[in-house]
Amino acid sequence: MVFLPILSRANFLSQRKLYATCVGVIFPVCLVSAAVYFFRGDLSLRTALPYLLGGLIGGFLGGKLYGKVSTKWLKWMFAAFLFYAGVKYLI
Repeated sequence: MVFLPILSRANFLSQRKLYATCVGVIFPVCLVSAAVYFFRGDLSLRTALPYLLGGLIGGFLGGKLYGKVSTKWLKWMFAAFLFYAGVKYLI
């Protein structure tokens, strides 16, 4: 996500591909995080289940709607998500 503004300004990728790449990077990072929790013995599937279900449903819907959403709306939704995640992290 750090390279998103650099790639955007350099015109290496279209706006739509930039956001897809950013989201595509999040998945392996989540897998590494889950592996760390698993090997430390701190992974509780009962606690993680609502998030896994939400991610599965959100991923499915996002994949179906991705090509239909304008890049203008995509930019604002992505910014809102990052803002929400940042606020949740601080609280």
